[in-house]
Amino acid sequence: MILKSEGKSLEVNILRRSRPESTDFEDGNWLESEIKIDVPGFKGLYGANLRSDDFEQFCIDLKKLKSNQAKEIEFTTMEEGLYLKGLLDITGNIKWEGAAKSSWDSSCLTFRIETDYYSIDSLLNQVQEILNEFPVVGTMS
Repeated sequence: MILKSEGKSLEVNILRRSRPESTDFEDGNWLESEIKIDVPGFKGLYGANLRSDDFEQFCIDLKKLKSNQAKEIEFTTMEEGLYLKGLLDITGNIKWEGAAKSSWDSSCLTFRIETDYYSIDSLLNQVQEILNEFPVVGTMS
């Protein structure tokens, strides 16, 4: 999953399921991920544990943003490894505020990226590809 604009980028690469043998909702949806951030003055690379259901909710929210059912969306994670908040402004640009936090330290990098409205299609396709490869398993109890 990539957000990119004028000299700024965020890239989330899913490496593998943490517990590929599990079909349990709680254990089977953890994804080992690598996150790269490149913003003026900072370049970062860190690992984070994300969840398939985080991407599933983000996919639903991206569809709402695309169909103008929402002007603001969030990507939140259980362990707070990555947070994104996108706000669609009146010019059609999406202003993203983000926070990156590694699981082994309490340090946090906040950043901003601005993309245009047409980036929604690419982002939606990327999230759907993640879900195709790492679908949500099990059901929430």
